[in-house]
Amino acid sequence: KRKPGPSLEKIASKVSKEFFKNWVWDPKSFNPHAMMPRFFEQSNNNSKEHPEYAKKNVAEVNAIAEFIWEKSKPYRPFKKYEGGDIDNGKSLVTSVGCMGCHGVQGAEEMSEKVGSYAGPFLYGTGSKVDPDWLVSWLKKPDHYQEDTIMPSFRLTDKEASDIAAYL
Repeated sequence: KRKPGPSLEKIASKVSKEFFKNWVWDPKSFNPHAMMPRFFEQSNNNSKEHPEYAKKNVAEVNAIAEFIWEKSKPYRPFKKYEGGDIDNGKSLVTSVGCMGCHGVQGAEEMSEKVGSYAGPFLYGTGSKVDPDWLVSWLKKPDHYQEDTIMPSFRLTDKEASDIAAYL
């Protein structure tokens, strides 16, 4: 059975702790298409209506991040991002199969036609993840997460770098 979200097992090698905290606080503030629900500032913990919750909410987000970082296993990307061609990256994203599972910013009309969304909408991916991590992920997804449903598209190093530049 497919897991509901990505593995956090090696998250410290993928995103910054600050990004993670902001994501936990409000996923849709970064990616309007995020599937993760917002847990904070809801009717049961809204700091505007209940000011006493403000410090508690921040403390909970910080505690979640500290716990996840403490448990995060080491991972070293095996490829290095060395820049790429943005236009070619966009062409590749819309032609090699990415859109069979992902929505893509700038190609929403095509994303809606495909509509499968087994993977996350790729909004802001390049500003979220480490660039070396992204190129390594694109080259061999199971190197990072053995049970991923993301296939290997047998991209060349240049193609992976071009897609990373676009994203």
